[in-house]
Amino acid sequence: MTDIADRRPSGDGPATPGGGRGERRRTPRRDTLWEQVRDKVRELQDRAHAEAERRRVNEVLGRPVRRTVVDADGRLILDVGAPVTRDAVARADRAGVLELLLEAADRNARPPGITEGEREP
Repeated sequence: MTDIADRRPSGDGPATPGGGRGERRRTPRRDTLWEQVRDKVRELQDRAHAEAERRRVNEVLGRPVRRTVVDADGRLILDVGAPVTRDAVARADRAGVLELLLEAADRNARPPGITEGEREP
């Protein structure tokens, strides 16, 4: 009687990777493929995050803020009632407080002077 591990397919190689002992060898190709998949997922996540942030910024452009927005050093970015501008968004982003600015915007207020043509597509 023959052992299953000793059986060989009609070709020349072992029946299973690893010489028929049920062991799987790690191949550089498998690791490389996994890294490629992982990198692609990260890229897609980053792209989706950037798109969502761009949409949020467009939604608040021209709308007044409900509270003062300052950077970590206390420098004023926007005072209460001031409209959100691209310059303020850029300054808040550089200072790491963009999320605070987006949350401070009054989404119920109609943005004065901003038309659909002035918003990013």
